[in-house]
Amino acid sequence: MNLHDWIDELCDVLDLEAEVDEGLLKDLTRIAAENVEHAAGPVTTYLLGFAAGSKDASPEQVEQLAALAQTLAEGWDRPAGFRDPVDIDDPVPDDSGVDHSGESLEDFEDLETARMRAVIATGTGGPDVLSVADVPDVEPGPGEVAIDVAATAVNRADLLQRQGFYPPPPGASDVIGLECSGTIAALGEGVEAWHVGDQVCALLAGGGYASRVVVPAGQVMPVPDGVDLVTAAAIPEVAATVWSNVFMVAGLQPTESLLVHGGAGGIGTFAIQLASQLGARVLTTGGTADKLAACAALGADVTINYRDEDFVEVVRARTDGAGVDVILDNMGAKYLGRNVEALALEGRLVIIGMQGGTKGELDISALLRKRGAVIATSLRSRPVAEKAAICASVVEHVWPLVAEGLVRPIVHTTMPLADVAAAHALMESGEHLGKIVLTV
Repeated sequence: MNLHDWIDELCDVLDLEAEVDEGLLKDLTRIAAENVEHAAGPVTTYLLGFAAGSKDASPEQVEQLAALAQTLAEGWDRPAGFRDPVDIDDPVPDDSGVDHSGESLEDFEDLETARMRAVIATGTGGPDVLSVADVPDVEPGPGEVAIDVAATAVNRADLLQRQGFYPPPPGASDVIGLECSGTIAALGEGVEAWHVGDQVCALLAGGGYASRVVVPAGQVMPVPDGVDLVTAAAIPEVAATVWSNVFMVAGLQPTESLLVHGGAGGIGTFAIQLASQLGARVLTTGGTADKLAACAALGADVTINYRDEDFVEVVRARTDGAGVDVILDNMGAKYLGRNVEALALEGRLVIIGMQGGTKGELDISALLRKRGAVIATSLRSRPVAEKAAICASVVEHVWPLVAEGLVRPIVHTTMPLADVAAAHALMESGEHLGKIVLTV
């Protein structure tokens, strides 16, 4: 039996719907060919690594690899009809042309080393598709640093990625996670601003749900004074989102007003504090009395229960009919028309989320009458240079307020990375206040 036939048979026995690409499985089969009785551990690890991190595999191949890994993880009881591949001949050489037919597990010890832990998804769907597994380690490239992760945090975008609606930008890790804190473990070529051993937090395009991550050096920030390393994981995404959108893009001024939708979330709790500390009047929406009370304690001047109040009417009443200067909106289509109604003259509506849908109707005449602006932004997909500029501005303007305790990350709960599915379920329930942190 040759290698190609054995791959076909392996796929058939394990009930895979389609043949797994030979190129992705050739190393696996060389290991298993001479070590069938003991191959389950390294084989599973190898496949999970491919399923989580292969940039050459198609989505269909990744799904097949994950299915195969799950089958192997449940126990290597050779199914009836499965032949020992000890008589494999005509092995497929790798790209170097080297024949590996005589190799065994000892020749593949590197598969047992240089590993890291990461959350992988066996497909798209609910929180139950997430689990933690060993995957290949990552190394920093030029201009990057590697961080040994202490903690990460759950963001709404993570849920969308898990559901298949928010893929990572080109070149980013497939592992979920948009922020982290930890200790710098290695420096890529050309990095001079950081040192191995520095404790930092970072804004990521992906990869945070892991024990190690690589990130452009410009997106790495020092842990603010007075904040512990684990809690620091809850800051980068919210700080960068709020500062870049409310202040850098919308240009909120101390004499102006800000309406924050979803004030009890991670972004909302940070936006309320930051805008209040910088002199703006803050209005916010929320769904329960307890959440609104928490928002008021953080500095919100006006709280609005969206379940039984019309936020447009409340805004008009509490601004003497003027409207608000800036709106930070996570709802999208559902609130589009009403947000324009709530704007003041020359008001700015900044849309950062789509929880209320993606397609809405906009009354251009109403926008023109108010000389208003509707701005939609996404932080994750911005060029590295732009994100580096945002992070530098955050460190300059926001970190001093955090260090003084005037603005602080609100952490609802801290959970181990192994409980990632429960953490996603908690965020989907809407019962949290502030951030959900995962320790690694």
